Amino acid sequence: MQVFLENLWPLRLILMLVFLIAASVCDIRTKKIPNRLVIAGFVTGLFWNAYSIKGFIYALIPVLVLFVLAVVILMEAIGAGDIKVLMVMMLYTGWVHTMYTALLAEVMLLCYILVFDKENRKRLLAFLPFIREKLGDDADRQVYYPLCPFLAVSFVIIEGVYLIEKFV
Repeated sequence: MQVFLENLWPLRLILMLVFLIAASVCDIRTKKIPNRLVIAGFVTGLFWNAYSIKGFIYALIPVLVLFVLAVVILMEAIGAGDIKVLMVMMLYTGWVHTMYTALLAEVMLLCYILVFDKENRKRLLAFLPFIREKLGDDADRQVYYPLCPFLAVSFVIIEGVYLIEKFV
């Protein structure tokens, strides 16, 4: 079963990309990622790792660790939907590729804000306490940026680099 699923890696990547595109569209339009979409991604992600008990457990451990970290630490930094998307991505690509993808997505989002969002550019500096005092009340205003589109683009980049290294 494991060999069969390993030979279907293009299908796994296509399913993940379709999931990310659907999540991106929902994230941009409604600022929410539907639980039905996440559950569908989670179930199909578990399918890819269900070839053995060991594979199943190895797939779930990083997901559970991310869930605990999300509840304890990350919930204020990024949205709950983005965390769910990262958990699904871990099932499909593993924790290393997911962390690289998340890091690249955050850097891309930061670059987007610096280049295109002139209104909120100075708010990025509000992370530093001494600058926050100068910005005053404006620093407390929440601005929402959808992360899923950046996750989708960074997924394509990270997996593309991996495939180039693997086959070239």
